[in-house]
Amino acid sequence: MYDQIQPYTQLSRILDDVWDYWKNDQAWPRILKDHFDLVAGWAPLARPGAWPNADMLPIGYLGPNPGFGDARRSRLSETETQTMITLWAVARSPLILGANLTPLDAATLALLTYPEVIDVDRHSQNAHQVGSWS
Repeated sequence: MYDQIQPYTQLSRILDDVWDYWKNDQAWPRILKDHFDLVAGWAPLARPGAWPNADMLPIGYLGPNPGFGDARRSRLSETETQTMITLWAVARSPLILGANLTPLDAATLALLTYPEVIDVDRHSQNAHQVGSWS
């Protein structure tokens, strides 16, 4: 189906909402851990002019009305946040921040502006999963 819509779009939302959970016992929202296999299936289709959008990054301060739950700092640990940004970059998903920029902390800003991450997100080719995720 992606081949049918790709000529008409540059950015395609490929998954439903992801929030700031690594794991969660509920069916919704989707958890970050679930995104690895899902994003891996779309990553080979990314190319200049066609970007699979894995959703906004729920990192930093999620408020005043985040859309899910109360205003808060992201529940993801620093390592989980780095993992999420790396996954999005390798998949060439847009690095769209789903947070309030006003109270943006230095660690989140550093991750979002890290030159090597931006370079991978913009210019990587032939991304694919190596091994299995479990």
